[in-house]
Amino acid sequence: MKKTACILGLLISFCVSAQVTIIVDKVPENTPENIEIFISGDFEGWSGGEKKYQLEHKNGIYAITLPKAEGQINFKFTQGSWESVECAQNGIAIDNRSHTFNQQNDTLKVKIVGWDNLIEIKKATTASKNISILSENFEMPQLNRKRRVWLYLPPDYETSNESYPVVYMHDGQNLFDSSTSNYGEWNVDETLDKLVKEKNLKLIVVGIDNGGSKRLDEYSPWKNEKYGGGKGDLYLDFIIETLKPYIDSNYKTLKDKSNTAIIGSSMGGLISHYAGLKYPKIFGKIGVFSPAFWFSPEVNEFTKTNGNIKDTKMYFLAGGKEGGNTAYEEINQTVKDMNIMVAALKDQGFASENIKSKVVPEGKHNEELWRTNFEETILWLFPEAIKEREFISAKMNDNRLVEVKVNDGDYRIVAYSPEIIETTFIPKGEIFNTESHAVVLEPVFVFPEFIIEENIITFKTSGITVSIQKNPFKISYFYKGKEVISEKKGYRKINDLETIQFNLTEGEVLYGGGARALGMNRRGFRLQLYNKADYGYETHSELMNFTLPIVISSKKYMIHFDNAPIGYLDLDSKKDNSLTYETISGRKTYQVIVGDSWMDLVNNYTDLTGKQPMLPRWTLGNFSSRFGYHSQKETEATIAKFKSEKIPVDAIILDLYWFGKEIKGTMGNLEVYKDSFPDMKGMISRLKNKGVKTVLISEPFVLTTSKKWKEAVDKDILAKDSIGNPAKYDFYFGNTGIVDIYKKEGRDWFWDIYKDILNLGAKGLWGDLGEPEVHPDWVQHAAGSANEVHNIYGHDWARLIFEGYQKEFPNERPFILMRAGYSGSQRFGMIPWSGDVNRTWGGLQSQPEIALQMGMQGLGYMHSDLGGFAGANLDDNLYTRWLQYGVFQPVFRPHAQEEVASEPVFRSEKTMRLAKKSIELRYKLLPYNYNLAFVNNQKGTPLMRPIFFEEDDEKLMENSATYLWGKDFLITPILKDSVKLKEIYFPKTANWFHFYTDEKIEGGQTKIVKVEENSIPTYVKAGAFIPMTKLVQTTDGYNGNNLEIHYYFDASVKKSEREMYSDNGLLSNAYEKGEYEILAFEAAITKRCLEINFDAEFGDHWKSSDKEITLIIHNINWNPKKIKVNGKRKRISSEENKLTLPLKWNIEKELKIKITLN
Repeated sequence: MKKTACILGLLISFCVSAQVTIIVDKVPENTPENIEIFISGDFEGWSGGEKKYQLEHKNGIYAITLPKAEGQINFKFTQGSWESVECAQNGIAIDNRSHTFNQQNDTLKVKIVGWDNLIEIKKATTASKNISILSENFEMPQLNRKRRVWLYLPPDYETSNESYPVVYMHDGQNLFDSSTSNYGEWNVDETLDKLVKEKNLKLIVVGIDNGGSKRLDEYSPWKNEKYGGGKGDLYLDFIIETLKPYIDSNYKTLKDKSNTAIIGSSMGGLISHYAGLKYPKIFGKIGVFSPAFWFSPEVNEFTKTNGNIKDTKMYFLAGGKEGGNTAYEEINQTVKDMNIMVAALKDQGFASENIKSKVVPEGKHNEELWRTNFEETILWLFPEAIKEREFISAKMNDNRLVEVKVNDGDYRIVAYSPEIIETTFIPKGEIFNTESHAVVLEPVFVFPEFIIEENIITFKTSGITVSIQKNPFKISYFYKGKEVISEKKGYRKINDLETIQFNLTEGEVLYGGGARALGMNRRGFRLQLYNKADYGYETHSELMNFTLPIVISSKKYMIHFDNAPIGYLDLDSKKDNSLTYETISGRKTYQVIVGDSWMDLVNNYTDLTGKQPMLPRWTLGNFSSRFGYHSQKETEATIAKFKSEKIPVDAIILDLYWFGKEIKGTMGNLEVYKDSFPDMKGMISRLKNKGVKTVLISEPFVLTTSKKWKEAVDKDILAKDSIGNPAKYDFYFGNTGIVDIYKKEGRDWFWDIYKDILNLGAKGLWGDLGEPEVHPDWVQHAAGSANEVHNIYGHDWARLIFEGYQKEFPNERPFILMRAGYSGSQRFGMIPWSGDVNRTWGGLQSQPEIALQMGMQGLGYMHSDLGGFAGANLDDNLYTRWLQYGVFQPVFRPHAQEEVASEPVFRSEKTMRLAKKSIELRYKLLPYNYNLAFVNNQKGTPLMRPIFFEEDDEKLMENSATYLWGKDFLITPILKDSVKLKEIYFPKTANWFHFYTDEKIEGGQTKIVKVEENSIPTYVKAGAFIPMTKLVQTTDGYNGNNLEIHYYFDASVKKSEREMYSDNGLLSNAYEKGEYEILAFEAAITKRCLEINFDAEFGDHWKSSDKEITLIIHNINWNPKKIKVNGKRKRISSEENKLTLPLKWNIEKELKIKITLN
């Protein structure tokens, strides 16, 4: 009761002007009494614990009130710094907490379950792959001891012919691995890896563990009466006589003094200083950090006697706050002693330019000081080791190909068009690999200029200009006089990764990397390129099914890294204005693509990688789908339910139960399970007669328990293990192999399966788990290892099906639904979806971003499982809003786990009614949507388009809340529960009409609009022609000769033109074969008249038919004086601000409508 009263008291005291009161009502049992707890988060810069954000403590309860912030805040609790932060009970770090402000005064109660500084957990190694233990017991004969010795080798050591400088360092425990350091590590390996990447500076480092209780003895040549010492000479003898000869004999080293350094801190600084002066012919570079000169006063006289050295470099470092150590109060003298020593060296003639001394004012005697200054030390000591790329020569061959020779390889630069330039780097010793899995465009002759100047070589087209700077070497790309992007470090090999690095400009927004849930701006993330399902994701997912090696900039350029193996895209994660592509192997090839507009940019990219074929018209209808239909009876009953409720439906999708009764153990059967589907062919035929097409699932896995395992082994169609046997491994569905689609036997076997399915009458194929979902790196395919083909497996799987159709069903458009793919997968007709999204509002919120991003990357049919897939969450409002959004996404396909029905016919009466309204609108928009498909087919333009495609403004570059559906619909999906009002920005490029009420809103403003239950905010651009059709129950009933054409009249639009493409909806390449029509609509406003003209274009083999058109002109709030159709007067009055004209149109002739305005 007392605790409750306390909470109430806190609420009263905190909530007078507060927005959220956060109450910590439980802390870990081992929390010290009277501990101070702080909240730290994005609202205060993640400081770790500012005094103003300390929680008030009363009777065991901690609380704080925070003012309201826009959107969501993220935070954690600390004890005043990040060295004491809350964690899980097992000591593992937890994700940031978050809170979204939903009401005026919120209260949030939380529990802290652990403090990381109070839990002992086994430390994991932090040493990089370049680190090895030379020996746990390296003999030290001079001291009659053994010692662990560490070794850091440059990332390219094994493949390079170079020899390297060597740095000898003390206190090896603290150099590389936090798990062996009691005080924190120096991050020597991470720092040197960074220098390789950024400076091409490569060193070998030998780290010698200290001797624990023998440390002071070994690190001083003189004896200190109080602390010991005196074994320093023997320790150095060990390095010089034993260790260095061993290293020089067994590793590729540069042995002279100018390439040999010795570095240490504290007592290690003392012994390093001594070594540099006593052995000037051995050590030419010395690092003296926080030197313990106080320990051996004799060092002063030694320095004066031995300091006259001309060709050694010494770097001294100390912290301004090194005093106060309880064990060694004398350490307060560190800076003073260091300065005396530097002065003594200079007095003895030590060259001033070879000494650098630095005092860090806030620096303390610890690894942090030494770690943060190690990079600077190395750069100062080893400037000659920085190896920039050196230009050798350049030439242009056949007026097409530019070849640039540099010291470590060759560049090939070629133009595919004036807007697309490809650059390849071929390291020395490698052969140019011409194979691209993405590119289908052939280079064209671009009439280039090739200009050689003193320090610049220019390859100039009418579009992109490539500038090659000789010294320092740099390749830059320009478009219309402005730099687009430039190589920063170009190609480097670092550890197991090969990298290409570029410069970014401040403020650039970056898109791409495939399908992710990160927010529109992906800058700041290091994105793994490894297709992987993320089951049940919501608002944040960094790794999903489509990881494309594409980066798109708000500056309207794109870089496509044309390489299949796995890797990373680092979009400036280190905040140093760098873009880095990282891969395990393969081509060092990239294309720079530019465009004058966003539409041009996507068009140019899809010219390069291929355009999406026209899909069957029924793809734009409604799907019945779930995981899954267990039987023929259930399948037919579901469609019967749609028919009885008069809800349009065009296809039904059968999940894995068509080939087996159970989820597990049957994958790979890939033949009809007769017990459940006794008459599959008959069922498919009956459904087809109702206008419903059947789509069947398949997976690339063949379980060892499946009916086809023996056949798969006998026919040798599976990927192999390392000794040539069929690769077998476990995953959720059972013990499995995977079809090797990279060998002819595998492709032929798989296509034979698909022919059997298609011969049953199926009209669509669904390829699931094609990342592949589980794909161990030891698996070997005919084309390479799992990691080399992993990201293109889904791509080539779709290719297998598409090419099979071209060969055996050349007149039929395939329907290929796939969960994973690669750059250019659109050209195989792939229809991607966004994976197993959670059935929550969070799941819905990420969907517009994913679809918009993928559309920009060429895959214009990305869509989601409408209603959400994962989980048994029955939320009718969520389902309704998701389906309303689905009207304006490329494919309308509700799909989910079967615990909660995905089909509207099995939802509540009200929910079904609202879903029916959405589906009916989807069908009425068939003419408009089919034209979007044609524009996508011709120009690559996505069906869903970011709002900045309409208004190219910086403030809109990260907006996915509102988007364009085609050219003329402005859509704002409702992504949260119980939304009554919605703030919408209306692009300034046009005025906008509410689709349902005709309310007009002027563009260029943000308005708060009312949200209705039965629709989402939908607006149409002024001047638009929107073709619609009467409602049909299946696309088979669609008649393109009977149309409604809605024209949105607005006096501000003096002229507007639109087109509507049509064909029979089934014939492949109908446009190319001349079996199509294009209707053209044009409106012009003069001082007195509105003139509307209809015209038509036909393919050579198209049979035209007369049209019955209902022309509905919106925003006519007066009765026109006169209306003429082809010169004949019509007497029609406007009603409800609309003018409706029934028209008969012989499309062989132009139809002219003239309306005299008041």
